[in-house]
Amino acid sequence: MTARIAALIDKQDTLESVRDAIATILLEESLRQQILAQPVTIAYSRADDSDYTVTGAATLVSEGPGTAVSAKTLQVGDYVVTAGTLVAGVGEWTCVAPDATEDTCTTAAADDDLTFTTLGIEFTTTAGDAAWDTGDVITASVAGADDPLQWKLRIFQHRSYPFEEWLTSPPQDAAAAVPIIAIEFSRDSVEMAKSNVFEAQQYDAEFVLHCCGYGIATETADGHTPGDLKASQEAFRAATLVRNILMAAEYDHLGREDNDDVADRMIKSREFGRPTGGDKQPLPNVAVMTLTLAVDLRETVAQIEGTPATSFFITVTDQETGETYLTITGDLTD
Repeated sequence: MTARIAALIDKQDTLESVRDAIATILLEESLRQQILAQPVTIAYSRADDSDYTVTGAATLVSEGPGTAVSAKTLQVGDYVVTAGTLVAGVGEWTCVAPDATEDTCTTAAADDDLTFTTLGIEFTTTAGDAAWDTGDVITASVAGADDPLQWKLRIFQHRSYPFEEWLTSPPQDAAAAVPIIAIEFSRDSVEMAKSNVFEAQQYDAEFVLHCCGYGIATETADGHTPGDLKASQEAFRAATLVRNILMAAEYDHLGREDNDDVADRMIKSREFGRPTGGDKQPLPNVAVMTLTLAVDLRETVAQIEGTPATSFFITVTDQETGETYLTITGDLTD
């Protein structure tokens, strides 16, 4: 394949890039807020030669192949991190969680970060002249904070309602019933006054974001909460998160300022509904709030100067099926 042909085939349309940008923004903000929901305060008991500061945060995890990364949920209380016998600042550290669970990590360099995978907490180091020393103790306090699960979203593309798993294996708790956001390109139309007949065209594009919520019926001392009510609440909550993220000033160009191909964006409509099952009846535990995101974007076409090909002949044939064939005789290797 020549470079000229590859340039035309491989170019990703702006609308595809924008759809990817929407997904990335939602995932990044979901992750960022999960971490911020669990502030970690650091105190030190340092050996004389130690010179460092650290910041603590929940570690990032993936529940399995193809799943979104999320932040571990930390325990409320103190995580006590103690240096063992270190040689030139290198060695084993032990972390004890508020529930007395222990985990260890071993550094390979004197200014390594400390990650305790089992406990779900990590410490990022800023070292001075000498970082760790034997006897150092770091106390990381996690105060009661927002539930990070309230910020967790699962993002899908090219899927209208990707909640089949909820129907085949109904979630039994909130951690398994994380809202699903399905992003699809819907339609666009060209703005003739802002476009030219080659190279660049301006489009009013629309993307739909299906915010799917699952409801688990619960019984408490205060009474019964129906599954369909909880599903509606979850769909509305997810849609509010999505709207608040995408309409933040930081994302007025959907993070594509450097590309200069998104003029603006706007949530233009919201529609609530309940998907139906095979019996055409509404699914009792699933609700969907669909947001329509309008994006003013510019598409470009690579302008490539062609080269004359070797002489060849083309025969056009219309088949009875309505399909049109080309028969080409000649050398097209150039």
